[in-house]
Amino acid sequence: MRNYLDLLWAMTEKELKVRYKKTILGFLWIILNPLLLMSIIGFLFSFFIKIPNYYLFLLAGLIPWTFFSNSINESTNSIVNERRLLHKAKFPIELIPISVVLANIIHLLISIILLIIIIFIIQGVVFAKLILLLPALLLIVLFTLSLSLIVSTLYVKYRDVGYLVRTGLILAFYATPIIYNIGLIPSGIRDFFVFNPLAGVFELFRFSLFNQGEINLKILSLNVIVITIFVLLGIYTFNKEKNFFVDWI
Repeated sequence: MRNYLDLLWAMTEKELKVRYKKTILGFLWIILNPLLLMSIIGFLFSFFIKIPNYYLFLLAGLIPWTFFSNSINESTNSIVNERRLLHKAKFPIELIPISVVLANIIHLLISIILLIIIIFIIQGVVFAKLILLLPALLLIVLFTLSLSLIVSTLYVKYRDVGYLVRTGLILAFYATPIIYNIGLIPSGIRDFFVFNPLAGVFELFRFSLFNQGEINLKILSLNVIVITIFVLLGIYTFNKEKNFFVDWI
């Protein structure tokens, strides 16, 4: 187990080094990317969406979204990219997509710390509610890990998955309360958000940071059930197909 953990950390460290190799700003891009997106999206949508502290609201949604979308994008072809490693050594193959997600978890945690500092300076932080950040992070990490296992497995056999993932992430961005909150959705279609595992999680994420947004217990509870199903499906799919990876690649 210790050897596997050392290998996982080595692979994660490699992900981080490769990502910022030959960049000038390096780790600063962790927060610069969400800030740039916040500025552009905020300028466009602030004319139509009236939410207090809208730019801060956006940043609190873009940070977890950046973690999720980057993890899914990068993990999709991660196993195929490490095809040489599969032929040379025997190790738990699931460490490949997990290392990608772990690298992005480190980014996520750094971004959240910086975000908390920004919120504290601007309007103060309700520290008692920060405890809700833990289940929000746990849920988004579990869903990201499970979906990463699924898409990385399917991509080995079906390269079309890469195109579906990119298109799906665009649709998911607008179907997730990032640029808006659930309270702005007409009550007639609000219940459809139970099918998006991230909907209630993102609302909980924002609520824990600066007491803004709506915690819909019905949506959040069903999100938890859907995420649990994805975790089981991810484990099942990967374990079922991993023995054929070398043949498919």
